[in-house]
Amino acid sequence: MKSKKIVRIVCLMFLLFSTSIRAEGVKIEDTGWRKSDGKRVGFEEFTLTSRSITIRRESSPPYQFRYKYLNEDKEREAFENKYPGKIFPCIITGGVAPADSGLGLGGSSWYTHSFMGVTINRKRLNRVLVKEVKVIDNKVELIWQPSWSFIKATFIALPGEDCLYLEITIDPKEEVKSLSIHFACSPGHYGIYTKKKIDRWISTSKRSIQHDPEKIAILDPQTEPWIFYFDTQNNRRGTGALFYLPEEVKEVKVNMPGSTIITSISYPPSTRKMHFIIYNFPDNYKKPEDAYRYLKENGMELLGKLRKVR
Repeated sequence: MKSKKIVRIVCLMFLLFSTSIRAEGVKIEDTGWRKSDGKRVGFEEFTLTSRSITIRRESSPPYQFRYKYLNEDKEREAFENKYPGKIFPCIITGGVAPADSGLGLGGSSWYTHSFMGVTINRKRLNRVLVKEVKVIDNKVELIWQPSWSFIKATFIALPGEDCLYLEITIDPKEEVKSLSIHFACSPGHYGIYTKKKIDRWISTSKRSIQHDPEKIAILDPQTEPWIFYFDTQNNRRGTGALFYLPEEVKEVKVNMPGSTIITSISYPPSTRKMHFIIYNFPDNYKKPEDAYRYLKENGMELLGKLRKVR
């Protein structure tokens, strides 16, 4: 009887901290918040809190969100003494400012430590712990509440599709003078981290641009409403793509200094909702040439869907 009681307790704990939610055609696996040593992120003597949420659909690549941070009160003094230049709580972002909210995206070419960021009046989320993470049917919702703005990111997975729709909503607590959303992508392979040659490119509906550490590419959102990210040397991690709505956007800049491509999209200060489509194209799902052809042939239809999905 005692052993059966222990088994029931263990099963209950698993249900409390790890869940799998099914909407029709969409399965979302959520580990819940877990604690471990920080060795895998370079902080072995400190406690790492992490969470992983994976979206799965039949015949579609998975999308795995990751969020990690150090925030044990009893470890604060030791952390600040050892790393006087770092901020505590320490959000694991991989140093990809300004796409440094700490929300990573695995499964293909997006940066696994932090693939997106929000900047309002030059204030970012790199020092702001996520307030709430929710899985609701076919949606993953994250909320940040710094003193300067309420920020919500809602990712939507539709059955039968292979992308994610994203809506970012803000409710600023001060006058907005500047507003931008940022995305970090490392297509193909990690380059300088694996000592392999990199040759990063982006393609739009109009042109292709090779990486140049001394230049920032400026895109025309009206005629270039999507970006395809790839590397010509190696496609181990796959490629990716990003759509945005031309009527919402003020300016699009793409910085390709090295292994990570940073896309910064600026909006008018009055904007409160921003909409995107995010694609993962693992190599075993779509080869770079097939992924680009798909975007080229279906771009206008996909923009039409983006205008409707909420």
